[in-house]
Amino acid sequence: MSKQIDWFVIQKNEHLGPFSEGELKKLLEIGEISGNTLVWQEGWETGSSYNEVFSEDLAAGFQSLSDISETVEVEDSPPPFNTVTSRSDIEDTPPPLPFDLRSLNPKIEHEELGSVESSSPKEPSKRKYRWITFILLVSIGLVAAQYFLNKKDKFSRPSGMSLNDYRKLINVANDQGGAAKFAFALSRDKRKIWISTNSFLFGEMHFNFIGHDKNTLGNGEVEISGHTYLEHHLMVVEDFQFIRGTKFLDGLYDVTLSSNGKLNAPLLNEAFGVFEKTISFKDQVLVSNLSREKFDARLKQLHEDKQKNESEFFETLIEEYRTVQTITNQILSGLRNIFSAAGEGKYEEALANFEDEYKKNFGVFFTSFVISIDKKYELINKRDFEDKTEVIAHYSKLKRLALKIGGESIQKMETLSKANLGKLNPDEIRELEFRTSLSYKEIILECQQMIESLRG
Repeated sequence: MSKQIDWFVIQKNEHLGPFSEGELKKLLEIGEISGNTLVWQEGWETGSSYNEVFSEDLAAGFQSLSDISETVEVEDSPPPFNTVTSRSDIEDTPPPLPFDLRSLNPKIEHEELGSVESSSPKEPSKRKYRWITFILLVSIGLVAAQYFLNKKDKFSRPSGMSLNDYRKLINVANDQGGAAKFAFALSRDKRKIWISTNSFLFGEMHFNFIGHDKNTLGNGEVEISGHTYLEHHLMVVEDFQFIRGTKFLDGLYDVTLSSNGKLNAPLLNEAFGVFEKTISFKDQVLVSNLSREKFDARLKQLHEDKQKNESEFFETLIEEYRTVQTITNQILSGLRNIFSAAGEGKYEEALANFEDEYKKNFGVFFTSFVISIDKKYELINKRDFEDKTEVIAHYSKLKRLALKIGGESIQKMETLSKANLGKLNPDEIRELEFRTSLSYKEIILECQQMIESLRG
């Protein structure tokens, strides 16, 4: 039978474990580790990721919740201006004289005729006014067209988005402050994220969300990454890959948004000036259906519940380490009785008594103890902890110790039944007793160290 390999999880520069390969798979299924988590076994210089060792892909899952709707009225914004044009101040140009007035009336004085001829130089000035008026009207028309096109270009409320979230997102999209702004909303089923912006650009965008265990309403870290498309002031994040975790949680996320190269702009915006055609955003934002106040209250309560659960489980762990320590001491005492009886010629009788006691008491205990630990895994998975991996690591260690004591005891009994202690001198008996009891002493010491660690 091949020897089982003990695996350790490298977390925060600590080696948690050991775990069996099956236990590592359980940790992966419940989201406590990911495919990128480093694992290690004795003899390795450095750890390797879970995927590199076991060639398993991390599966993405979603938690489905029902959509709910709210009723909120959104008022349309009035036009920013009214355009009124008046041309009362523009004079009509009189027609030119078709002949010389002096031919009709010789009495017309030269000065009077000169005054009529002197009106012709005003014509270029009137043409200038017409051009200024035309340019002004065209400019006003373009500005008005730009305003109404921008207003028409805003997104409508997507299916599954609450009216409150829509109002929050559309307010940012309508913001004319100049600097790029963003708003985030999460669908009720946690499968879609909407991001609005006041930027009129459009094109492909890259996104990355990182949520830490301390800032999300759940267990484990979450990281998603992928690409989306910005248009009509809206990005829809729904086709994403889980880098860490298996489901998206309400929480505070370190969000990065960046354009893949230069983005495009509407034709009228291109005509009105030169501007930056890229987007780069990095900040911590709340991605949740809850308001900030409700989210903070739930997060605080969650941490309090986790700490309470850990305190209860750690007290239980201390008692279980003490139980293993006590049973190991009892087995060690029984083995010492065998060696003491060897000097009195009662070696075989003492060995038989020990074997009988082991089968009736110790063997039954370790079998039930291992079964109880397997049931604890199911209970742990239903509870929230600040560090669930640490709790599971302790129960994995207890299971390993129980199996080790059982295996060691059976092996020692077989060795002692084959040994003829009557033919050994006292020094040889003491040497054999030392080697036989060494592994039990190590287990007793390890239990004591775990008890002190949990107390601290």
